[in-house]
Amino acid sequence: MSLIDERMLLQIKTQLGDLRDPVKILFFKPANFQYENEMNFLAKSIKLISPKLSMEIFALGKNKKMEKDYGVDKAPAIILEGKDKRVARFFGLPIGGEFSTFLLDIKDLSLGGPELSQDIAKRTKEIDFPVHMQVFVTSTCSYCPQVGKLAHDLALLNDKVKADMIDANIFSELSQKYNVSAVPKTIINDKVEILGAMPPEYFLKKILELKK
Repeated sequence: MSLIDERMLLQIKTQLGDLRDPVKILFFKPANFQYENEMNFLAKSIKLISPKLSMEIFALGKNKKMEKDYGVDKAPAIILEGKDKRVARFFGLPIGGEFSTFLLDIKDLSLGGPELSQDIAKRTKEIDFPVHMQVFVTSTCSYCPQVGKLAHDLALLNDKVKADMIDANIFSELSQKYNVSAVPKTIINDKVEILGAMPPEYFLKKILELKK
């Protein structure tokens, strides 16, 4: 499998040509990472595509404080960070459906935030307790990008919300822990399970029920 190709670079250039604020891409690689050369190539290419983008690559376990600050406990992991320190978190590689979410998150971080209804945005910003959403996905799942993006959108609106988009195949032990037999599957605070793609109102309802 080729991780980086010309089509991917063209997509990045086409969709990220109008960025406003800078976005940092932090990639944490596992030991013996087989795509190291391709990720280095992506890092160099991104700098040429947009001056608003930067990408750094780190070996997991070599930057303990940084890993703790960003909540990185496994790799491969990608953290997208905007100028206001809001982040979108991926555990896996930016391929398949995850790549579209990756690009949309960069745009939202750079251009001012996600496009959600005023009601959903308002209620999300009012969440006043810690929320951890884990969205299990695969690169071939057609509904996964929608659910992963929604989870990231909620996190971008409120720093009480942490949202992880997790490749179920790469992190198979975690998938087994949460009995992931189909995707997308969302785990919220280790208490609520949501299978499939549901409207934003449903996800927010399930989150707010955790406060009761």
